[in-house]
Amino acid sequence: MTHPQKPAPPAALLAAVERSLEPYKRLFPAETIDWMREEALAQLAAHPYPAALLRALESPRTTAESHVRAEGDGDPGAAPARPGRRVA
Repeated sequence: MTHPQKPAPPAALLAAVERSLEPYKRLFPAETIDWMREEALAQLAAHPYPAALLRALESPRTTAESHVRAEGDGDPGAAPARPGRRVA
């Protein structure tokens, strides 16, 4: 029986795992590093909290915008803002 191939892990997750393995690469044989990588990827994909973080990393980022309006910005026909009052 053949097993279906697992999808490749997202690049952000793989990069994070590789960074975490870096200090150990000179201490352990390649087979151990490969096992550590597989375990880390499996654990991160299986548990709810890391899985949610992973989904957040994969989703496109949106930037919230905030603007401060100076007096006179906006509608040219609008009355100027009164001092001490916030302009929405």
